[in-house]
Amino acid sequence: MIQTVNGLTRAYIGIFTRPGRFLTAGLKGVERAQEKKVLDLMLHPDKFMNTYQMRKFLESPLTSWVIRNYGRPIFEKDTTLTEDVVTSTKDVATEVRFNTGGRVSPSLMPLRYGL
Repeated sequence: MIQTVNGLTRAYIGIFTRPGRFLTAGLKGVERAQEKKVLDLMLHPDKFMNTYQMRKFLESPLTSWVIRNYGRPIFEKDTTLTEDVVTSTKDVATEVRFNTGGRVSPSLMPLRYGL
C-alpha cells in the first residue's frame, strides 16, 4: 500500500524533483524505523510479549469504558465551580456597537429582479 501511494505521488510531483526526493527520504526513514522495531521485537521476545499484552489490554472494551467514565473526570478541569465564573454587572446591550457600514453611493448597479 505504501509503495503504491509512493509511486503515485512521485509520478505526480516528479521523481527527481526536490519534493520527490524529500518524499522518498521520509518514506525510507519510516521503513527503517519499522524494520528496526521488528528486529528489536525479534531479538527481545519478552518485550514483544509485553507490548502485545499492553496493546490487548488498552484495546479491550472494558478498559475503554473505564477510562471514558472514570479517567477523564480526573484529568479534566471542572468548569462548573462558581469561583471560575466571572459575572459582570454592566449592561452588555449598551456596550456592543455593530459596524453598520457607511453611506451607499447612489451609483450602485440596480438589482436584476427589483428586490
